[in-house]
Amino acid sequence: MDKKGQVTMFVIVALIIVAVIFVVTLLNKSSVSLREQDFDNPEVYLSTCINERARVILDNMLDNGGLLSTEDKVLYNTREVSYLCKNINNFEPCINQFPLYVTRMEKEFDEAIQTDAEECFSSLLSELEDRNYEISSKGDVNIEAKFKPEVVSISFENEFIMTKSGESKKFSRFDTFVFTKIQSIGFVVNEILTQEAKWCYFSNDGFMILYPEYDIRVYTMEDTTKIYTVKNKKTDEGVQFATRGCALPAGWF
Repeated sequence: MDKKGQVTMFVIVALIIVAVIFVVTLLNKSSVSLREQDFDNPEVYLSTCINERARVILDNMLDNGGLLSTEDKVLYNTREVSYLCKNINNFEPCINQFPLYVTRMEKEFDEAIQTDAEECFSSLLSELEDRNYEISSKGDVNIEAKFKPEVVSISFENEFIMTKSGESKKFSRFDTFVFTKIQSIGFVVNEILTQEAKWCYFSNDGFMILYPEYDIRVYTMEDTTKIYTVKNKKTDEGVQFATRGCALPAGWF
């Protein structure tokens, strides 16, 4: 290769290196800008933080029979499954342990997300102060969570003012949403508990004909305990729980 060709090659390589450095620098600045914007707009930070915490709580509820606090459980396939309807006496239907099942779900979630929202808010204020913002906050954090057919809505209320370089921004309330079918699943579970407590039976096949979006399976253990698995086909969310009632004395089956 002659000298002219070598010079041309060096120029091309140099231009490529400069272009790569420019792109990397631009991406880094963009990333920093986005992070700064998150804190300049606290709703973005709080919404992300609360949604992540809410998803964890919802997953824990679904893994525990739909509730965070249950004590009576049975071991099934190496995992503990919560009894939601139970009677240890022979012949008698199970007794629904949670008559207001969906209401109980919503209450437990509301209490749990309150604590997490306070932690998210405290983290936000700490980060803003580290970024030289002056913060003025009034009162406690108020959270109201509502279960709806397609989502859980979460309302956050706390009046605070953030000031930097003479510019102030005031915030008081915002709403965020977590997409989940937990309320609908809860209504299905409640229907199963109601029928088990009344008839000692629930027709999962008949229910699935009417509501094909659900997959409901039941397994009966040796002591007549039934393990129900309810899953929403669209979201793949599901819950597993146990019932026991109308048991027959030993030797009758």
